[in-house]
Amino acid sequence: MFRFSVKVGLAGGAVYYLNKEGVWKESNESLKAYDKLNTALEPYVAEVKKQIPFETPPIPSGDRASHVIKQYWNKGVVATFQFVGRLPHQLNTWTKTGINSILENPDVKKLFGMSASEETVPQEKKDMA
Repeated sequence: MFRFSVKVGLAGGAVYYLNKEGVWKESNESLKAYDKLNTALEPYVAEVKKQIPFETPPIPSGDRASHVIKQYWNKGVVATFQFVGRLPHQLNTWTKTGINSILENPDVKKLFGMSASEETVPQEKKDMA
């Protein structure tokens, strides 16, 4: 319970701080907050870059970050709706696979009185008969 309380406190503090800094307000205020955060983190990022053995790209400016965030948001929305669109078919496939796996278990076959020579027939073949 203590760990959960600490996590909720950290998340709540982060949301409060971001709200106070203006991240959730108009887009120009969000860009100002991003640039402020970028400026504040720049020395720490430079220190980390010294320790990394390869070259890292620079942190994007506010305008560029806004464009990148919009692109990733749009890709996320498209991927979500593609997932939701394929979900009924995928659930059907997973259900058939699960049922066939269960029915192939020798203990289940004994329970239902099926002989070991009987095999499960995929639904497509049953529909054709």
